[in-house]
Amino acid sequence: MNKKIIKTAVTIILVFMSFSVFAGSEEVLYRAKTFYKQKKFHLARDLFEKILTKSPLDFNDEACLILGNIYDHHEEYEKAIKMYQRGIEITKKERKPLFYINLAQTYRHQKKYIKSLITLKQVEDYSDTYPEIFLYKGMAFYKLRAKQKTITAWEAYLVKVPYGNQSSTIRKAIAYLRSPGHKWPEEIEREKRLAEKRKRELEEKRRKEELERQRKQRLAAEKERKRLIEQERKRKQALAKKEKQRRKELEEQRKRLARLEEQQRKEREKMRKLREELARKRKEERLRRLREQRDRVNIKTKQVNPNDRGREEGKKYDEIER
Repeated sequence: MNKKIIKTAVTIILVFMSFSVFAGSEEVLYRAKTFYKQKKFHLARDLFEKILTKSPLDFNDEACLILGNIYDHHEEYEKAIKMYQRGIEITKKERKPLFYINLAQTYRHQKKYIKSLITLKQVEDYSDTYPEIFLYKGMAFYKLRAKQKTITAWEAYLVKVPYGNQSSTIRKAIAYLRSPGHKWPEEIEREKRLAEKRKRELEEKRRKEELERQRKQRLAAEKERKRLIEQERKRKQALAKKEKQRRKELEEQRKRLARLEEQQRKEREKMRKLREELARKRKEERLRRLREQRDRVNIKTKQVNPNDRGREEGKKYDEIER
């Protein structure tokens, strides 16, 4: 039950709001125009479209112009064209140029410059009232890169509006078009692209040169590293050879010393034997002399029996030995 009551109340409120919005088309148009002047284009567009849907007969030429401008601002060019054409059909003759001018602007925004010029040509007789016709013609000719026609159209605009808001800018533009250094934006863009291309090519060339230089540096460094490695290998090889030679010399020296020591040992052994032999011979010689001396003494003094001589000599020999 409560849900039904709420649903009924919401329906009544919506009906009341709809009635309040569309109760007076004049009031809604006024609100839409106010939003447009305040640059609240979305709100103005919503109101205009509602009026166009609910009360198309109340949708006058001014509403067509404003809604067309809103469409053009939002880049909905086909809708803008239809709205301007609708306005041309329902407006008075003296207001038609205004719609044609806006229609030409929309064609220009679509980059349909020839169509824009044709549209402006239809209202060129109203240029005293609408001097911006020449301004927009110059803009279209400029987009077509027709220099002289652009200058002629803008000079015609300056004749009509010598001190307007855009007159100073137009004079500067004409002076630039007539200057020897004038270039179209495409030419400037093309030169810019060429300059960027040359810059990229130069950077690429420098990058390749840098890479080549680095590659050569790496090759030189690798060559130097190999040279140092080979040099170190040869140095170690030479040191090993010297060490081998030194060890060989030491071994030979050790062998010579060993032979010399062996020779000296043999000589010492030989000398020892010689000394022993000499000592033995001296001892024997001394013993022989003592025997001879003893024999002479015995013979002279005691006349010892030759048979007893042996015993006497043996005793003296034993005494000498002791």
